[in-house]
Amino acid sequence: MPLGKHNADPRLYDGAEAAPGFGWDRRAAGNRRGRPVGLTKPKKKDRHELILRQIAEHASIRVSLLAEQLGVTGETIRRDIAELNASGLLSRTYGGATVRPVTSEASFAIRQNVRVAERDRIGGAAAGLVADGAVVMIDGGSTTHQVIWHLAQRARDLTIITNSTAIAVVAAANPGFRVRLCPGPYDGSEALVTGEETIEYLARFNAHRAIIGASGLGHNGPCDVSAGQAAVKRAMLRQSERSMLVVDASKFGVSAVERICGFDAIDDLVVDRPLPVELARIVQAGGTRIHVGREPAGSA
Repeated sequence: MPLGKHNADPRLYDGAEAAPGFGWDRRAAGNRRGRPVGLTKPKKKDRHELILRQIAEHASIRVSLLAEQLGVTGETIRRDIAELNASGLLSRTYGGATVRPVTSEASFAIRQNVRVAERDRIGGAAAGLVADGAVVMIDGGSTTHQVIWHLAQRARDLTIITNSTAIAVVAAANPGFRVRLCPGPYDGSEALVTGEETIEYLARFNAHRAIIGASGLGHNGPCDVSAGQAAVKRAMLRQSERSMLVVDASKFGVSAVERICGFDAIDDLVVDRPLPVELARIVQAGGTRIHVGREPAGSA
């Protein structure tokens, strides 16, 4: 069944945000360095957020330019970069930093316990895009696991086809779901199967929706650290009318070894926060609609 493709709806997404809370006025008299006018200097958390956004958007940053933009010393920015480098969020270079390529990931059990609130927002938004009665292919992962949890809470009539035992367990708890678990060699650290047998099994079915995750979201599309998992994701996309990619902001601008597909193969991208400007432009140019999960009403 050919992959359905729809034009982007500009009302769903108002572009992308630059780093929030940074209103620099470079035209102010006597303010040639572009220091914030009427605002205090940004706190460390805000600086780190801006650095990671700049990395995601431009792939590299310079200490001197960031220091000028934020109105702080170069030494402050170098300390920030050193901390982010130690946390594995970027690679420090002479005079700046670059994107850190991803070659491996923590296990599924570990990933399940980080960025929980962010993935929960994604799961809720993604589940809202799935109609009752749909046949859904969903691959294994910590973010897709949140999607199936939300689907199991609200949907009453779905057929779930998955390569993940963890997702199959959650889906099977809903008596209105019909669950099919793919065969294949089992990876205990990821709680899923991959391989030729898995892909051949998926080819037997047609689905309304494919829901996949990714290790990174680069400028040429989603990517994954595992060739086997990437092949399963591509197989699910081939068999589905519509496709959905779910990733949190930690994946923005991240490059992994295996490219899954281009953005023209993704109908809907569900994230927990707006994308960097340039990445959003590229995503929407492929006809992908961007959906940002919102915090529950009444949350702090």
